[in-house]
Amino acid sequence: MKEYNYEQAARNHLPWEFMMRMFVYIFLSTPPALFFFWLAIMSKSIIALFLVFIVPTVFFLWERSIRKFRKDHSLSAYKNINKELQQFAANEKALREKKAYESTGTQRTEVNKTDISYWHKLKEKGAITAEEYEKKKQELLS
Repeated sequence: MKEYNYEQAARNHLPWEFMMRMFVYIFLSTPPALFFFWLAIMSKSIIALFLVFIVPTVFFLWERSIRKFRKDHSLSAYKNINKELQQFAANEKALREKKAYESTGTQRTEVNKTDISYWHKLKEKGAITAEEYEKKKQELLS
């Protein structure tokens, strides 16, 4: 499967519901189509009549690309897919981070801040003072 930038896809492929997309297509394609139809009648031009059919075809092809994208990614063709695209983007980012950690050889370690040895190491490095260490030690031991 082709790799996608899902954040970009969320902007390019309308994540709206099907009825909202149809409303936008009709709202955007009807005025130019009516204009070209009027122009074709008034000027008896074949080119203007041809443009009457081109305008809706652009929106048809746009809808087709949206449906192809959704089919390729097992998404619903009819519902709003904003959350799914955001999840895809988060998964892709996590995968990139994982690959970066693996390629550099660094380890992600979980720090247990309730362990006294963690605070002792910080004191040894000079990141915290002896007073802060003693205060934290008393807090953890009580």
